[in-house]
Amino acid sequence: MAGLSSLRGGVVCGRFFSLSRVFPGLLGGGARRGYVDDLTDKLGKREAAEERMYFNKEDEKLLRGLLGKMKAQAETTDRSHQEKERSALIDIVGGYNMTPKDVERLLDWRHSSEY
Repeated sequence: MAGLSSLRGGVVCGRFFSLSRVFPGLLGGGARRGYVDDLTDKLGKREAAEERMYFNKEDEKLLRGLLGKMKAQAETTDRSHQEKERSALIDIVGGYNMTPKDVERLLDWRHSSEY
């Protein structure tokens, strides 16, 4: 049997041929090259996924901070809104001799979703 070096090219029927042209992956390491390309793609995808995770966490931290600021702002404006709402309700139901506890319960009912 002939060695691999004698199979790299030869003459058949008066025509010269190259095994690397006929079977490109046979002698040139094409299979290994494909493996390396797949490995590189997987590592690139992994790095991209890790980068997305990192920035998602950073975005989450920033959004939590923003949410805290919004809640603090809502609480300060909410107090004045509650007072306006309470005075408007008392203007409506003031003639019915309701206790302050009943007014609070009515306001709580208005903001509940169980009615």
